[in-house]
Amino acid sequence: MKKLMFTILAFGLLSGCTERVEQNLPVAVQFNAVVVTKSRPSAWPSDAKVGIFMYANGGSVISEGANNRKYAVSETGAFSPDSASQTIYYPMDDSPVDFIAYYPYTDALSSSNLPVNVSEQTSQSAIDVMYAQRVSGYKKTDPNVSLVFVHKLSKIVMSVSAGTGLTSADLNGLT
Repeated sequence: MKKLMFTILAFGLLSGCTERVEQNLPVAVQFNAVVVTKSRPSAWPSDAKVGIFMYANGGSVISEGANNRKYAVSETGAFSPDSASQTIYYPMDDSPVDFIAYYPYTDALSSSNLPVNVSEQTSQSAIDVMYAQRVSGYKKTDPNVSLVFVHKLSKIVMSVSAGTGLTSADLNGLT
């Protein structure tokens, strides 16, 4: 009787076991970045938003519809999607992809050209254009992507003062 009970118990335990099947779940890309100036790295502006594109490896075809996705940046350089719909996921087939990014984010970007109007300069962060060169060959098996942003414009300050041949009256209305 003991043998029969043991056999039934063993059969019950073994029948409850199934082969483990690995699930192919989506993997979100984890971005981090640093801003580099000519002399040293600098911090991100507070409330920074960047645009990120994901391309098929080595090509110009947008992968997984990740076209100009909006990500928020912390002061430490960690990125997070601005909303759940902005999250970039690696391709399910684990094919390699490339990334490019830019700052400041604009939802009106319709091509690879970022329009910048420098005629109004009261908000420096609005015209502090930065770009991260293309990084290539990333897969979902290593979801962390590091981006290096560099400034693309320079700020020039001109001080004009009265002097030889130029009076203070000549400078009235100068902008």
